[in-house]
Amino acid sequence: SWCLSASMQSVDFINVGGLAEGVNGNYVRTTSVNGRPRYELLGESSYIEYDANNAKWSLYSTDTFVVSSAPSSLVSVPLSGWTYGAVLTLSESAVSILLGTNAIAQVSSIQNGAEPSFSNIVYSADLEMFEHEVQEIALSSEQNDLGGIFELSLGTSSDKVVFGFDESAVDFTTKLQSLP
Repeated sequence: SWCLSASMQSVDFINVGGLAEGVNGNYVRTTSVNGRPRYELLGESSYIEYDANNAKWSLYSTDTFVVSSAPSSLVSVPLSGWTYGAVLTLSESAVSILLGTNAIAQVSSIQNGAEPSFSNIVYSADLEMFEHEVQEIALSSEQNDLGGIFELSLGTSSDKVVFGFDESAVDFTTKLQSLP
């Protein structure tokens, strides 16, 4: 099936420790910047990103304040060499990425699609190439405290796209169309 599937957990994260509250925690991969992954601490403004101008990875607590850095031009985040006692480790289990009281991301089919088929032809006529499938994605939480991100993938593909809970319609469409 080529149906969309939503995930509210991710195993693609880095744990940061050894620093202050609001900076320590699980950083989830959310996007790519300059060809390298960007990781964000959900619910906070902290993030890890490659600084191409200085050829180093930096951990920011805000858009401009660097809490720690590691000199490296690696494509992936280095796990050693971080300043100010930062300790980075790879994920060993899944972490929730959609936040809120009983938060859910649900994909449902509104209209099933149909691919053209030439098996068992009884009648022939010119028709559209195929009928599009229509699916709906709904996010909710019981306490109106929804936050975080969720991942969508198409069919059995391992490619996924990460969406914020408050993604704009234009950004959502662009990201969805990038799925293979």
